[in-house]
Amino acid sequence: MSEITYTVPDLTCGHCKRAVSSELAGVAGVDAVEVELDTKLVTVRGQDLDDAALRGAIAEAGYEAACWRLQARLPSAFGWSWRG
Repeated sequence: MSEITYTVPDLTCGHCKRAVSSELAGVAGVDAVEVELDTKLVTVRGQDLDDAALRGAIAEAGYEAACWRLQARLPSAFGWSWRG
């Protein structure tokens, strides 16, 4: 499971949230999308996430992803994990 968080400065309302969530949900590998209007953060969780495809979906909704943070989680069966 991977997690990528984007800053999307122009998110201001419920319509923005629905538009971005809807576009991101259609990207291959996406399991969950969380949009926080107060912080302007969009967090995407899933398998084999493609940064270019996710940014493209955000752009298709009419917004620009300003920056991002990636966190990859390895299965706990190995007894360890990595966070970037």
